[in-house]
Amino acid sequence: MLYAAALAGRLLLSRLARRIAAEPLLVSALLLAVVGAPLLLIAHGPVLGIAGIVVTGIGMGATFPLTSSLHVQASSISADAAMGQVLAVAAIGQIAGPLATGILAQVADLRVGLLMLPALSALGLVALALHHRNVQHHRTVGF
Repeated sequence: MLYAAALAGRLLLSRLARRIAAEPLLVSALLLAVVGAPLLLIAHGPVLGIAGIVVTGIGMGATFPLTSSLHVQASSISADAAMGQVLAVAAIGQIAGPLATGILAQVADLRVGLLMLPALSALGLVALALHHRNVQHHRTVGF
């Protein structure tokens, strides 16, 4: 279900990316993930749980292509090298993220482990705000 929702998010946002810039779309995707997380956290049955997975998956599915696009655009190195950086960081995250979430879920509770999702989404929003501020500063200074 999560993978299908992530695919739906990528397909939906790939269509929107033709008309809307990557930054606002990434904000929307991260906010969807933040909105979906409480549904997962309060779910005590399949209906609310599935709704949370779908909303969260749609949001999370769009984050990789959008962040990749922003990094390549902002990078001073070649697009291939910038994508290499993205993939290196993504690989670490794909290993460490589920491992950390699983450890939290085992030590405390599944719901505590699921708190990683809104926490990392919020961190992504902060990083995006810093990126936006940096881009605006460079435009103002004339870099």
